Amino acid sequence: MGEQQPKSLYEYGVPDTTTGALSSIVRPTVNAVNFKIKPQFIQFISNDSFAGLANDCPVSHISSFLEKCDTVKINNVSKDAIRLRLFPFSLRDRAREWLRDEGVSTFDTWDKLAKAFLVKFLGQKKTAKLWNELAT
Repeated sequence: MGEQQPKSLYEYGVPDTTTGALSSIVRPTVNAVNFKIKPQFIQFISNDSFAGLANDCPVSHISSFLEKCDTVKINNVSKDAIRLRLFPFSLRDRAREWLRDEGVSTFDTWDKLAKAFLVKFLGQKKTAKLWNELAT
């Protein structure tokens, strides 16, 4: 009694989806008693989403995202905790795929996430601009 069957090789390869461990973002723990981000605020963030297209400006996106996040202040909740939780809602299409493909638990601070985002998409924008200039 109490003996568990050994896991099959397949079971070791299936990620545990109950812990949120599939995310590339490590969400900081929050010590607030009633921490909740309202759905209306998530919608507010989503309305100005970044798709990762060549003509999208990642610097403008980060700037706009930070302006929106700075309108929220919750006791015992760090800015990083809010930003890291909301940033995925500000992305769509290729940009969201990039975040998903970055690997599990890659970003544990806002600074790391923002830098990686800018490296990925700012370089793409500059390259597209140079190609466009060369073509004309």
